[in-house]
Amino acid sequence: MEKILKNIIFPTILIEGVSCLLHGFLAGGSLIESLCNPGINLATYLHDILSFKFNSEVYAAHLWYITSYISIIVAFPVLKLIVNEYEKGIKYPLNWVLALGIFNLFAKDLQAVFLFPGGEIETYTVFSVPILLCLLGYVLYKYKQMFYGRKYLGIITLIAMVGINIIRYFLQKNLFDKNINNDYFFYWNTLVALIFSVSFIIFFLSIECKKKHIIVNYIASQTFAIYLLHVLVFYTLDRFGIRNLLLNNLGKGIVKESIYSIVYPLLIFVISLCLVSLFNVIKYIVIDKAKSIKL
Repeated sequence: MEKILKNIIFPTILIEGVSCLLHGFLAGGSLIESLCNPGINLATYLHDILSFKFNSEVYAAHLWYITSYISIIVAFPVLKLIVNEYEKGIKYPLNWVLALGIFNLFAKDLQAVFLFPGGEIETYTVFSVPILLCLLGYVLYKYKQMFYGRKYLGIITLIAMVGINIIRYFLQKNLFDKNINNDYFFYWNTLVALIFSVSFIIFFLSIECKKKHIIVNYIASQTFAIYLLHVLVFYTLDRFGIRNLLLNNLGKGIVKESIYSIVYPLLIFVISLCLVSLFNVIKYIVIDKAKSIKL
């Protein structure tokens, strides 16, 4: 619990607080006025903290994920029992939970595309999608040796990722043709997103490169901090017109959209990573070094 508070809850509270203070600045106002007039009042901020819902502030909307993460922590004793049984060779509890969860995603995707005359399909799923992903992650980690160095899996999963995104494009286009506000397939909790994610993980596991592991392992260790920061970085770049500058110099049509979709997220990721790394250096110099000084 101490690690959860220190590494997850406190940084999340800090980021929501910073987002509140920078609300006016990110919206186009001055920094001084922004600091004096936070995006949400103190009562709402304290309510978010006490209820573990950290996304009342518009520039901290991405912190919904923390609530999902907390749901995994709450369910962890049950998940641990299921995994322990799996380790003993009793696999049907975990397999059954995974099967119900995947069928739930399949049914939702199907109902998003087709209107069934009988109403919604009842799926009777046991756990939420975040918990399904957690258990699926355990299975992939347990059998990761099966994927190491197998180049053919890299080719298959690369083709699968491209194919899934093409399918996602046409599925989403179909929804937009019916209702421009229906962006169902843009989200993470769909079956197509799940298949893409599994393919993505297996793709990297199949690449045999020692240097890659050093770089990927470092970036992976910083992803939570990058996640916390990336929305602030996104809106800060917007504040200074970087996105419009990029869009105005990329040509037109599908080429422009394709380049933008790759370059801008990568730019946000790299800047966030640099800021996190800078913070780690400062933390090491100021805090860690100070602790080692003997008085």
